[in-house]
Amino acid sequence: MSLGKMAPVAVELRGALGLSLDQMSLVTSATTAVAALFGIPMSYLLVRFPLRWALVTGCLVMAAAGFLGSRTGGFGSMMATRLVESLGYVAVVVAAPAVIISMGGGVRRTTALAVWGTFFPGGLALGLFAGGLLSARFGWRTWLAVAAGALLVMGVVAAIVLGREHRADDDGEETGVEDTGVE
Repeated sequence: MSLGKMAPVAVELRGALGLSLDQMSLVTSATTAVAALFGIPMSYLLVRFPLRWALVTGCLVMAAAGFLGSRTGGFGSMMATRLVESLGYVAVVVAAPAVIISMGGGVRRTTALAVWGTFFPGGLALGLFAGGLLSARFGWRTWLAVAAGALLVMGVVAAIVLGREHRADDDGEETGVEDTGVE
């Protein structure tokens, strides 16, 4: 949703924070710019850590920065929160496929990769649609806070699910989830 959540609130946000069109464009495109610039370096950094926790941490960083963005009062603070949120996004986008691949082969991995393949169009559509509905009724701050809350929930769910996978692996059950990297 990070990619699509700003477009529905662009006009209202520009007015509320007194942003120029150029500034709003920077705020809107921050995630794609950071992903393009830092995707590869982030992959080299994250491989040093347990990837399941990189994924969870990325979700939580996105949620925290997104919530702070919903409380911001100007371009500088909005841009800062978007840049931090974007780093969390890159961590998730880099870590998630590696975690899925480490799950082992077969139908489970194929299904997980197929579901993961919908993150971009699904998140974009959800950000645009839900953002339009919620911001029209409750305003841009509420929409950004709700989007942050959704990320927080996803981070908690990921922590629970991946924590179970790790505990099952510690008990000797074969789960295929590795602490670091991909096989």
